[in-house]
Amino acid sequence: MELAEKIINDCEVNEKSSKNLEKSLKIILDLDSTGLKEVIEFIYRSIYTHSLLWDSNCSIKIKEKVVAITKIIQYFLDFKSRWPATISSAEEVVKYIRNFCAPDRETFIAVYLDTHNNVISTSIISYGTIDFAYVNVKMIFSYALKFESSKLILVHNHPSGDPSPSSEDIAFTNKISTMAKDFGIVLLDHIIVANSFFSFKCEGML
Repeated sequence: MELAEKIINDCEVNEKSSKNLEKSLKIILDLDSTGLKEVIEFIYRSIYTHSLLWDSNCSIKIKEKVVAITKIIQYFLDFKSRWPATISSAEEVVKYIRNFCAPDRETFIAVYLDTHNNVISTSIISYGTIDFAYVNVKMIFSYALKFESSKLILVHNHPSGDPSPSSEDIAFTNKISTMAKDFGIVLLDHIIVANSFFSFKCEGML
């Protein structure tokens, strides 16, 4: 239950948000506090992994309701991945991408664009630990070819709160930039999101 406790504690920073979350779920599901925590954890994991792995002791009726709620949320998050229609700055990327990042672990994301910087699609490439995420390079470019994208923006988060790039981040960015050229794709930026953000393009590193 550690993850559920963390989510609830984070909500308690804003007492009103926490009460609204619990009130809404109780109205829909009529659960005690233990069941509520199980449901919160299930919804959280399902949204960020797209895997509906039910391991709660709640009833089948509750399960059906929660799965339905989760699928609706996933649908709208997928729909949101097409907003904004056009990206023109690092600030817009950060605003757009924050909801894709898991708060407790590194999340690596690729945003695919056409020649006019219109977003074609956004893909979560991998989830990692609090300070590391393995990135499948083949997956980045297989999606790029699938979507026929002309441009690419990479984003990952640092749960530590420090957006400074590591030496590995810098080497990886240079590697992807070089590989992208071989596919006729432009790597527009690699952005690290934390308490603030770091943009390789804005810093003159791309």
